[in-house]
Amino acid sequence: MKNQKKNNIIEKNNQIIKLEIYHENKIIFIERDKDWNINITPLAKSLGKNWQDWYKYHKKKVQYFEVQSGIKQIVRATTGRYGSTWITFELATQVLNTWSNSFAYQLSCLHKSYVISLQKQVFQLDLFIKNQKKRKRRYLMGKGPCIYCYTTNGLRKIGFSSGIHQRIKNHETSVGKFVFDWIFFMEHAKKVEEAIYGRFLYPEERPMNNRDHFFTSAEKLKEFVISYSKLMNYSYKEIADEELKLYADSV
Repeated sequence: MKNQKKNNIIEKNNQIIKLEIYHENKIIFIERDKDWNINITPLAKSLGKNWQDWYKYHKKKVQYFEVQSGIKQIVRATTGRYGSTWITFELATQVLNTWSNSFAYQLSCLHKSYVISLQKQVFQLDLFIKNQKKRKRRYLMGKGPCIYCYTTNGLRKIGFSSGIHQRIKNHETSVGKFVFDWIFFMEHAKKVEEAIYGRFLYPEERPMNNRDHFFTSAEKLKEFVISYSKLMNYSYKEIADEELKLYADSV
């Protein structure tokens, strides 16, 4: 429409929100409160109308609205030089429709946009609460360098990490949820990893052209880690099965 312009909320003061609507080549300001009650007195003046004239001939309509809704349609009124009357949004649309269908339509569109925006916010909040309830606190096992093993697609995956929790997130992205067969925290974890690669070389132990996946059982790989660490006098901390289970249950 030629005389329409983007409607904006331009001011908010003590929960009185001022809206603007471009109507018949000029900007008309509307005051509403948080419940969308409309200050009809200055709005009527901006449109070249008088609220009291409308009310004089439509008292029965106001009474009908009050009976149907169960609430007062004239929310509050003040007198004096700066007196004004606030009416419900539902009644305001009735008033405006008798003055200007175009203006009433634009105000209804503003209200509809507000309701849709509010519904989206409620939906997002409900979704956030729902996800928060689902979220579990990840059980933390330890920090520092470590060597680990888990089974995926029938193969044992061996790996080294200086930050196990970030590495876990990376693996979860690529292979999905998994359960560790074992984890050893130790200063020389990288050297132990290299020793495994050098020990389990045969085709029956490791697929061809696959450096860090093994046919060898997790238990046999674990035995090697312990034996090699003792041989090299490497101190280590093995994560107990109970802790591995706690971790698996927390993700």
